[in-house]
Amino acid sequence: MKLRFLGTSDGIPGLHRANSSILLQNSAGKGILIDCGEPVAATLIRQNVDLNSIESVVMTHLHADHSGGFTELIQTFQLRRREAPLTVYMPAEGIEVFTTLLRTIYIYRSIMPFELTILPIEAGKTVHAGSFTLDFYSNEHLAVYRPIAKKEGYPAPCESFSVAVRAEDTRAVFSGDLKYPDELLTPLQEKTDLLVSELIHFPTSTFAAVAESRLPGKIVFTHYRNTPEGEPVDAEDAILKNMACPVEFAYDLTEITY
Repeated sequence: MKLRFLGTSDGIPGLHRANSSILLQNSAGKGILIDCGEPVAATLIRQNVDLNSIESVVMTHLHADHSGGFTELIQTFQLRRREAPLTVYMPAEGIEVFTTLLRTIYIYRSIMPFELTILPIEAGKTVHAGSFTLDFYSNEHLAVYRPIAKKEGYPAPCESFSVAVRAEDTRAVFSGDLKYPDELLTPLQEKTDLLVSELIHFPTSTFAAVAESRLPGKIVFTHYRNTPEGEPVDAEDAILKNMACPVEFAYDLTEITY
């Protein structure tokens, strides 16, 4: 299995990092896209990725840095005459909005050269998505917005998810964004070959305590604090460097095989 980190920034893209997006590919070249922060479509083309090889897209939550490249991605699939069907998994609260948005920007189903299916993510449900098997786990990353949404007159469940992806006898967990690192305890209960985790919303010490208790084969950090030069702020953190499994910080276009 191979990972390509298309974007590793925190919420604000910079000179050196694009917003969150990860392409996971199996040995046959089939892929699943985890999040689609911008400019994901341009990055896929610049990396010569076969657009038909992407079987599905998962949006872990609807923050713009994880979903902002979605409409351009679909338009690129349309204009590049993608033919393979595509299934998109996203929080249920976004399905009507994004379906309407596609129509609003003139990307009608009748002019798409491929079949697009948008399905709600359901926590605790196992989904067979092409070459991959997905397990979704809800987290409370967006919980702070629930009272704000209600006050604004737009009550919303404020859904956010982590996802485990199984393929070719491997299992990788993608944290998405979290409120607390102990939200990883459930996804990590099963043997995990690779954990791809954010590192911006909590101290490294609390993350390390959780990860050590459910030790994966390897940890790769993305969506972390950057220096102005684009370097990971916590790269020299002694707690992380002394963990009992290999630890790596991903840069844009980093490739990892596991």
